[in-house]
Amino acid sequence: MQLVRLIPLLCAVAPGVAFAADPNPFESGQDQVLAAETDLLTEQAAAAEPFRLNLYGDVGAGAQSGPGQHPGFGVGAVDLFATADLSDSIRVLSEDVLEVVDTGAKFELERLHVDFMLHPWFNVRLGREHIPIGFFSQNYHHAHVFMLSATRPTMFNYEDEGGILPAHVVGASVFGEGGLGESLSLHYVVGLSNGRGGTAADVQSTGDRDLSKAVYGRLSLHPRAVTGMEFGASVYLDTLRPADAAPSGTGGSASPALYDRATETMLGGHLAYQGYPVDAIFEFFHIGHNLHRPAMNLAWNALTAQVGVEFLEYLTPYARFDYIHGSRGDPFFVTASTVTETSKATLGLRFRLDPKATLKIEGSRDTKNDVNAAILEAAFGL
Repeated sequence: MQLVRLIPLLCAVAPGVAFAADPNPFESGQDQVLAAETDLLTEQAAAAEPFRLNLYGDVGAGAQSGPGQHPGFGVGAVDLFATADLSDSIRVLSEDVLEVVDTGAKFELERLHVDFMLHPWFNVRLGREHIPIGFFSQNYHHAHVFMLSATRPTMFNYEDEGGILPAHVVGASVFGEGGLGESLSLHYVVGLSNGRGGTAADVQSTGDRDLSKAVYGRLSLHPRAVTGMEFGASVYLDTLRPADAAPSGTGGSASPALYDRATETMLGGHLAYQGYPVDAIFEFFHIGHNLHRPAMNLAWNALTAQVGVEFLEYLTPYARFDYIHGSRGDPFFVTASTVTETSKATLGLRFRLDPKATLKIEGSRDTKNDVNAAILEAAFGL
């Protein structure tokens, strides 16, 4: 039997041998089926990329002004990042983060989605991802080693860290890219997802508390004459309901809500250039909440501007300015301790020790909240 199974392989290696052109008359039908299955599995294995697993992390020390704040050392998150191409058209991504907290550690699923790559202009994604609006949220995730700075821009902080924008969505999206003549390439994404939860820190990963869904989209243009430049616009639309209100149609009871519901509208724009030796990002978002019963219109403007210039191929000084200003007292943000006011200047120095190892020294001053901070961070990837 083993000798028979070797015949197709020998024929493939030496097609000039006389008996290669004719099938073996003594080979059984079962042997032919097994040989065909073996060939199919071999072709599939060759076409599919191997499973890839990376580990990222960061450690360091920090100090911050304010009552009860003391300098100290700390361990950042451990990021387990896995990808696999199941076939030429199916890709899977998983990102799981182990975070150290005062009570021990917690394990969170940050991203899990499957992509169906159908055409350069039209592909489908299903699952949980970082919301594809703006530039920073799409290009920098949990691995600090790839970031220019030690900290994220304030408005792009994650939901449980005071971020004013939604950082995660669970739903479906279509995306693609292509050329617009010889001078521009266009990238787009349009999605439908579970809306935000009862507070800004609540990500609805297992279902939606009401029938309304969030809609989002981003359009970006890339001039081919300037490699590394991108500019674009983003939009996010949602209907918010307070955490203490029973979802419509459930028949449940709840304590009186601070408001009945609110329409959330986000409009943003970005301009970025990442080409040696300059790394520059500018992003702006306008966030509006139109509350119903009581009728009230609330709004915020948020921006971040960051620039770094690399010297000697390993040393990059950088500066960033974060600004958020707007209405006060929105219950959706207050209950989650969201940062709705800041005017912060950050200066830092990034040393690239290795393609996957960096050391950063960073200091910041938030004049709105009267907070000074300093960070030393070593970030790495395996």
